[in-house]
Parts: sequence; structure tokens; C-alpha cells
Amino acid sequence: MKYIKFFISVVLGVVLAGCSSSERMIISEKTIQNVSVSKSEGYGGLNEAFLWTAGSLTEMKLFEEMINSARKEEVKTGKPAYDVLLDYGEGESGGERVIHITESDDGRWLLTYDGHQDKTYAATKESSQPVQDLIESVD
Repeated sequence: MKYIKFFISVVLGVVLAGCSSSERMIISEKTIQNVSVSKSEGYGGLNEAFLWTAGSLTEMKLFEEMINSARKEEVKTGKPAYDVLLDYGEGESGGERVIHITESDDGRWLLTYDGHQDKTYAATKESSQPVQDLIESVD
């Protein structure tokens, strides 16, 4: 009887852990070297007329925190508001990632990788707000 209770506890723990975890947005294991933001012209590219570029390590960390908080969600996004170029310093190609940002109705930012609009990741409100403040201060 003791083993059955233990087995049931283990199975429930595994099931509940599986239900509570969701897919995180994958980023490079390397440290972000630069972040540039532009008004988006839509999916499928990067607007290179940047309106903001990170000026400090603290600002780059805010983007990293926002991305690390993002979890995959089944939501539809409209036209993105911003394009974000993340540079990991791995050379001219391969070290850059483009993310599109759309604001959700509840204030969270929705992130999608360029070319992968079928996968949307929602950042927390707490991590979205500081980044939003940075960008909107120059927008």
C-alpha cells in the first residue's frame, strides 16, 4: 500500500510538472552584444531605419529578461509594432536574430521570430513594461 501511494504521488507530480511548464523562447547562449529597434513594416523582414539602439549593458539585459520570460502561447497577432535586431557578436551573419513585437490587449508583449510567425511567445507584463518604456521614450 505504501508503494502504491508513493507511485501515485510520483505520477501526479510528473503530470502536474508537465502541465505547468511551457515552451520558452530560445535565444543564443551567448551574451547579447547589441540591440536595435525599429518601427516594423510587417512580417518577413527587418526595417533597418533604427529608432533606438541600446546604449548600456543594463538596457540589453532588459531585453534579455523580457525574452527569457516569454512562453509559447496560442494567440493570433496583428501587424507587429516593432522589429528588434539582437546581435550576439558572432560575425555579420549567424549572430543576429530578428524578433517582431506586438502588444497584446492585456499589456504583455508578444514576440515572434522573423520567419516563424506561427510561433508566438508572450512575455510577462513585468518584463515587457521596462522595454516598452525604453522604446517609447524615443518613439
